[in-house]
Amino acid sequence: MNDFKKTVVLTSSAPTGFSISFSPASVTLNPNGAAQSTIVISSTVIGTYNVTVIGTSHNLIRTATIVVTVTPAPPDISISASPGSLVLHAGSSANSTLTVSSLNGFSGLVTIVACVNIPAPPCPPMSLTAVPTPGNVTLTSGGTATTTILISSSTNTPTGGYNVWINAMAQGVVRIHQTIISVQVNPP
Repeated sequence: MNDFKKTVVLTSSAPTGFSISFSPASVTLNPNGAAQSTIVISSTVIGTYNVTVIGTSHNLIRTATIVVTVTPAPPDISISASPGSLVLHAGSSANSTLTVSSLNGFSGLVTIVACVNIPAPPCPPMSLTAVPTPGNVTLTSGGTATTTILISSSTNTPTGGYNVWINAMAQGVVRIHQTIISVQVNPP
């Protein structure tokens, strides 16, 4: 405005528990022009708050207020497999342990499905099989559970690399969680 042409430094004022960053942290304005900066706001403090953005250029200061509402993270789960890679000889089998963990207060039944070279069910028959035992685990809030993934090959299993996709599905959890166990099948 009014042929303003200077660099504006961006800072902020926010309640305790907030982390705020700008990218870029300063912008240069041309006369009657505009510039953009992205503000990233993060907080774990539940509630509604005012965050003040401050633009400073020499002795000129302007502010704008952003109303931020922080809500609790939804219940969720995480999964991990150990070991994450296996080497088999055709006709043999091996185990991997899948750990399922509760996040953000999740409690309930988690169903485990394993597919070979296919990301998600339905899983077509393969000469390399992957079977979770048990196929369901029950989590308490903040707890963990384990299941064993038995990966078996037959003497007719073609040699080469395979991906075993582990899918974990739970009621109330929006997305299906996945992890991959890499399997190398060598000759008998």
